[in-house]
Amino acid sequence: MWAIRVHAYSLMPDHYHLVVETPRGNVSRAMRHLDGVYTQRYNRAHGSDGTLLRGRYQAILIDKDSYLLQVVRYLQLNPVQAKIVREPGDHPWTSHRYYTGKGGGPVGLVMAEVFGPIPQKEKAGN
Repeated sequence: MWAIRVHAYSLMPDHYHLVVETPRGNVSRAMRHLDGVYTQRYNRAHGSDGTLLRGRYQAILIDKDSYLLQVVRYLQLNPVQAKIVREPGDHPWTSHRYYTGKGGGPVGLVMAEVFGPIPQKEKAGN
């Protein structure tokens, strides 16, 4: 329905970060839907009502070739910078562990494009 590709995520106590790709150019509608569904489920689970997230999300266009890896690195180090954990792998709510080979990753997490194609070494004599 939304055709969103999630490259990385980090859930923090008071906000979250997502690195997503939207081939259909529908990021506004997709984020409105995600925030709405999350709010409904949270309210149902905690017996509350009303809004949880204030303001509009912030979207930054990322050049996949030159900036994607740096953004994913920043996102996964965010719990360390916030002094929530000492090591990025200690925070259970980031995509970091999947990037380090500790699990296959949740459905929809697309990691291959973050690192791009790995150049092959040329054999001697070619």
